[in-house]
Amino acid sequence: MNVPHDANAEQALLGAIIIEPDVLPTVLDYIHDPAQFYIQKNALVFKAMLELFNAGKPLDIVEISAITKDLPYLLELSNSTPTSANAENYARIVKEKAIRRELLRACAKGIELAKDESKRDLDAVIGEVEAGIFHATKQNFQGKIYSMKDLAKDRWEDCFSGKDKEAPGVKTGFYDLDALITCLKNGELTIIAGRTSMGKTTLALDIARNVATAGYPVMIFSLEMRAERIADRIICAHGMIPGQLFRSGQYGDQEHISKTISEVYELPLYVYDKRVTTTEIRAKAMQVKDLKLVVVDFLTLIKDKRQGNVSTADHVGEIAKRLQETAKELNVPFVVLSQMNRGIETREKKRPKLSDLRDSGNIEEAADNVIFVHRPSYYDENEPKDVAILYVDKQRDGPTGAVKLLYNDMIPTFQNLSKYKYDDVV
Repeated sequence: MNVPHDANAEQALLGAIIIEPDVLPTVLDYIHDPAQFYIQKNALVFKAMLELFNAGKPLDIVEISAITKDLPYLLELSNSTPTSANAENYARIVKEKAIRRELLRACAKGIELAKDESKRDLDAVIGEVEAGIFHATKQNFQGKIYSMKDLAKDRWEDCFSGKDKEAPGVKTGFYDLDALITCLKNGELTIIAGRTSMGKTTLALDIARNVATAGYPVMIFSLEMRAERIADRIICAHGMIPGQLFRSGQYGDQEHISKTISEVYELPLYVYDKRVTTTEIRAKAMQVKDLKLVVVDFLTLIKDKRQGNVSTADHVGEIAKRLQETAKELNVPFVVLSQMNRGIETREKKRPKLSDLRDSGNIEEAADNVIFVHRPSYYDENEPKDVAILYVDKQRDGPTGAVKLLYNDMIPTFQNLSKYKYDDVV
């Protein structure tokens, strides 16, 4: 099989760096690993260049040959490259060939795994194949340095051009919350946290339903609750039907149930109810056309493999960072549910705070926004049972604050207290 590579581009790239070492930083935007070179001799030369660059030493033939012990080949590279002007183009070619080889390896491994009909869990096999593809394609996403001139020009055009602008995200449908956070912004990770029975899942499903009711596709990863239960809760919340009566078949208004189910039937909501890895979340979310929101319930049930002796806190933090990266790549908001530790139980004042996040520092660092769900009546019977407070304790580009919602435990669902209304949630 003809393995993708371009020997001439590899040699020309190395030659360009030798005759003009200042091009290496630009090359590193594309090539950062000697393994991206197909020809071993070229990989060794680039490895030597990286060693010198990282040590702050000059990138000349003498220094490079001291490492590679191959002065004749370095001279050949230098003499065969007349100019460094095309270094970036050569780097782009080398990178593309490396990605194609990585894809070939991932596909070949996938074929072997698919052929192996031993007792390996099929979900694990699929996850391993997807991880290989993800690792290969991830190399194709490249950062860019923006000048403030370009950024300011773009912002000016957004503000004053009069063009129809794409919505920056989706509104939650809870008016006071939307007034505080503006919206769930594209590419951002929002953590919704709370103690057991506070209504984390209910709030997340309400937000998902509000967005879907406006006609925008939503993907829900339910790692704890079966899809049928998710459907029941969405139907009950949508039709304001008491959940216990609905599930027991004792709710008498069959016409209302029929109408509600017909309306829910039309919602662009998608539910996946198996435990998944972050790679699988990415892969499955990419299958939903025009996706506008991803909800994950909840963080610590994601089954990414823990590496070595990594602590639980670091492992969970790494998962949160991967979800944040996926949100940026897909350019949609991610809402991820998280548990709290028992710190709140030991305090006289039961108001949640960031340190109450389980494995808090790592999750807080990865999150763009953190919202706590709190129902004061859970701790104080004198408090109204139908009032919930959402504490926005982190908002990367905005203020913190608190808003109140009505909580209907019989259904369950949250509702607005605000008198203000919007036409839609986007």
